[in-house]
Amino acid sequence: MKGKDLGFAYRQYMDLVPENDWALLLDHDMFFTTEHWFRSCENAIERKPNAGAFCAMTFPKKEISEYPEEKQWRYHDEPCIYDVRTIIQKGKALYHKKKFKLKEIPSCRGIVMGFFMLIKKSVWMEIEDKIRYGYRRVDSSISVELNARNLKVYLLQDLLVYHFGPK
Repeated sequence: MKGKDLGFAYRQYMDLVPENDWALLLDHDMFFTTEHWFRSCENAIERKPNAGAFCAMTFPKKEISEYPEEKQWRYHDEPCIYDVRTIIQKGKALYHKKKFKLKEIPSCRGIVMGFFMLIKKSVWMEIEDKIRYGYRRVDSSISVELNARNLKVYLLQDLLVYHFGPK
């Protein structure tokens, strides 16, 4: 439904972002596991200002993706955890272990990111016309367009976010 989907909301939000700034696009069903998330984002932008986008670590859903490339930004191969206290402990431990570490994500066929996308406004403007809108299309088409333009995507290895998503 035009004007009611995630892509429409992203477009409206990105219209408000200043020209040379960055925007963080988040799913409604995720949360940060550490209070240091903003500093992790700032550090990544400072170190890789020409990146196309940044993504974060998460837990896998019931099964690991069919694409082996996606395993690198999953928090190990642990099954989905639902205990918030445990999730936050793991997030804090990861932050202290991997503080400010970044890893380039090679282009892949699958969705590089979706629940957490830190993207530069100029990159958004470059790919906006190619993004397919609708449920589950906007995230994958952003990934496809970043890959098609050889724009680098980096993983914030110190940032674990919990994405509830469909089970």
